[in-house]
Amino acid sequence: MAGQKPGLVTGSNAKLSIGGKTLAYATDVSYSVDVSVVPVEVMGSYEVITNEPIATSVRGSFTIVRYTATAANALPQAAKSGNGVGELGKDKTNSVDGQSNAFNPGKMLSTSTVDLEIFQRLATEGSAIGSQSLVKISDCRLTRLSSGLNKRGIMTESYDFVGILYDDESFVAAASRSNTTTDLT
Repeated sequence: MAGQKPGLVTGSNAKLSIGGKTLAYATDVSYSVDVSVVPVEVMGSYEVITNEPIATSVRGSFTIVRYTATAANALPQAAKSGNGVGELGKDKTNSVDGQSNAFNPGKMLSTSTVDLEIFQRLATEGSAIGSQSLVKISDCRLTRLSSGLNKRGIMTESYDFVGILYDDESFVAAASRSNTTTDLT
């Protein structure tokens, strides 16, 4: 069936956005959603009559290929200020710090939460490319940073995060949803 484009989400057609800023050179992202339940017991019965949900928690990680502001001029789709931890979570105008001070001991109490979103790039009518939000994890805080560099490789930085609310494009009554956005890069 020539001419048909697959609708599968792949690494080549997905984007990762943190605090409204698309991360260039994100290589991995993973997350898990846990639902805490409590067993409901009644007198006169030895077994639990039901398990009721009481809370959800979201945690995950992502990895980026690290680049500096001086290297950004040679990299297509790269933010001109680099993608170090000091840039994560700043909004497009760099007026909100978000998680940019998450690992700075003197400023970590002044950080705010950021939203993490996974988009699928879509080819629309003509040649314009848009994107559809697939997953949104609200009110994320960065909890861990690790980095790796070897003699023949490139420097990568891995981040762990926790979030409050998980939202998926397949939910009918989504908590917050913007169906289609324009490409940020």
